[in-house]
Amino acid sequence: MNKEEYLIYCLLYAIDAANVVLNDSTATPDEQVAATAAINEAVDVFNTLQNAYKTLRKAIDKAVSTLADDTGIGVATLQAAIAKAEAVYANVEATSEELLAETTAINDAVAVYKKVLSAKNTFLKTLDEVMALAEGATGTGLSDLQITIAEAQQTANNMDATVDELAAATAALKEAAFVYQLANGSGEAPEVETHTYIARGSTMALGRSNVSGLSASEILEQGFCWSTSADPTVLDNRSSKYQTQNGRIYVMENLEPSTIYYVRAYAISKTYAVGYGKAIKIITLPVGKVI
Repeated sequence: MNKEEYLIYCLLYAIDAANVVLNDSTATPDEQVAATAAINEAVDVFNTLQNAYKTLRKAIDKAVSTLADDTGIGVATLQAAIAKAEAVYANVEATSEELLAETTAINDAVAVYKKVLSAKNTFLKTLDEVMALAEGATGTGLSDLQITIAEAQQTANNMDATVDELAAATAALKEAAFVYQLANGSGEAPEVETHTYIARGSTMALGRSNVSGLSASEILEQGFCWSTSADPTVLDNRSSKYQTQNGRIYVMENLEPSTIYYVRAYAISKTYAVGYGKAIKIITLPVGKVI
């Protein structure tokens, strides 16, 4: 007996039981009212269960479609969720609560898989780019770059890697590539001037700069870097985020309140030659103040 037949059987059984009472001339009015209510309840249960089964089936089909022919990271987890949902769907005695819970679970599994898939695609693209950078390369820091690539390849082989692990591996690859390219930068560095006035609050600071010596088309990135030590570099903390107000105002965020920082402007050429402005000492304010 399949689930449709089982549901119909249960409904007909309830109706037949109620009809016995309704057709019984000796039944009291209260018993007849109860029998009618029982029929209505049976119909409601039938409709609720039927809808719950249909909703779960739709969710399972969506999960299968999302998975398609994909292989690799995250696939096994979604496959397990699909198998579990199929088992609940095949259970003709499943309650509407169980069907609803499983529908929620499979939808959640699909959402997680999509996040993993997006993180995986970004990670693998970054890995390919960094491997291309290292292929046939020489120069300072190559061995460190190769170590990071090897670690990333281990992540690529981990079919259970999480979104956070993929994001961390992607960030590590980008940072390693950046460090390697800086170590082997060439050509003329931009000339950079840090404006002496740095607006500051408790957790952020704002600064302006002037960059010269190279055309705008020759600049890869520019902004501010900072550290609690003198003469910060782009390998400490840096931000190229800016607001426009009579020129660019660069934004330094996530600072600690009441802390001494050294900040300075920087600019990086497309050949990874870095120019720095003068470092300015600032003290962030206690929470709730801005100057």
